[in-house]
Amino acid sequence: MLLSEKAKDTPRINSLCTVFGKSEVISLLSQGKPVEDIIAGIHRSIAKRIIAIAKKIGIKEAVFFDGGTAFNQGLKKAIEQEIGIEIHVHQTYRLQLR
Repeated sequence: MLLSEKAKDTPRINSLCTVFGKSEVISLLSQGKPVEDIIAGIHRSIAKRIIAIAKKIGIKEAVFFDGGTAFNQGLKKAIEQEIGIEIHVHQTYRLQLR
């Protein structure tokens, strides 16, 4: 099971800027929020931004995910949840990093 899948109360991370996003994460950690909740919040925040951009150009029936972030299974799942369809990843990226 992925760490982000263990999240019980996923916080919203709203910053568009990574510097401010880092500050939000530090604040959540100082409040004692569980790491798995914070990771799920990061995944959801990134997924929402990716899908907002993708919707501007149009999402077709098949969506493919590649590059270094394709190794991040938690992010892949967050994007799938946000768009409501399965994302295809080349077998090269289908590693279970734990």
